[in-house]
Amino acid sequence: MRIQGFLYDGQRSARQQVIVTVDEQGRVLLADGLSWRWQEVEISARIGSSARYLDFPDGSRLECSENDLIDQLCQLHSPPRTGLIHRLESRLRYVALSLFITISFVSWFVVYGMPGLAERIAYQLPPSVTESISRQTLAALDKALFSPSQLPEASRSEWQTRFAQLTARQPGEFNYQLLFRDGQQIGANAFALPSGQIIVTDQIVELTEHPDELLGVLAHEIGHVRERHGLRQILQSSAVAVILTTVTGDLNAAASVLTVLPTLLVEAHYSREFETEADRFAIDLLQQLNKDPGHLATMLHKLEQQYGGDGSTGWLDSHPGTEARLLMLRTTSVTDQ
Repeated sequence: MRIQGFLYDGQRSARQQVIVTVDEQGRVLLADGLSWRWQEVEISARIGSSARYLDFPDGSRLECSENDLIDQLCQLHSPPRTGLIHRLESRLRYVALSLFITISFVSWFVVYGMPGLAERIAYQLPPSVTESISRQTLAALDKALFSPSQLPEASRSEWQTRFAQLTARQPGEFNYQLLFRDGQQIGANAFALPSGQIIVTDQIVELTEHPDELLGVLAHEIGHVRERHGLRQILQSSAVAVILTTVTGDLNAAASVLTVLPTLLVEAHYSREFETEADRFAIDLLQQLNKDPGHLATMLHKLEQQYGGDGSTGWLDSHPGTEARLLMLRTTSVTDQ
């Protein structure tokens, strides 16, 4: 049997058009007198009608498109070393099964695998990284969204004292600070930076009628810090960074992605799971201080009334699920009274 193809001898860059003969004993004969047994030749698997490669012991390679002839020779002289991929590809049920397995794995990874990996990375990031991320994020927010707070100094000092009560019992792994900014177009809002700074706008302070309303918001934001929700949310949205960090152990890949955290804080929505975790943390913290979690429900209701339907970028935009959260907070409040 004769096989036509192009020979790459490894000595010259140009390929040579050749005819290779395979005799009845399975010897492969080249025109220059070289010969090998068919079993010594490495043969690439068949994939549709793509060209096949025959790699010879001396390092030379034959590129050939005569797939049927190669399959026949394999059956005669080295069954059944090749053709598995081609057989799988040629049967619809195997193609459908492969598609189902692929879709199932991707779905599992998005729902369970990615959040798990993101959480693991978020907890491994050293304090120096989160501090750097927070500084850059705050600078970006100040440049794009905020202006200096217009609240009276006495009011800010009073809120700093209340905030200190919330953070007094927290572990020392975060640098908790309360920062005030004029929110201008974004209105009543509060943000938690990864290293522990909580930014509140003048507008949400002015909306507060009872001190515990804003204390509930602050406790909720501390919960986001403690559970690394901001870091986990953006890591989950970047599969490439999470996979690279997991495989290589290089946390720089994750840190580079987190440079878009300012956009996440303003535009992205926390998941319902994250909101529930932060609410439960706030409830526990407020109860430890003999505060009523129902005041947080009151603030949520006021925010919903003021910002819920006008398209403004308010605290509810990044903290969804208001109805379910109100029910949980009010139920907790009634139960504890």
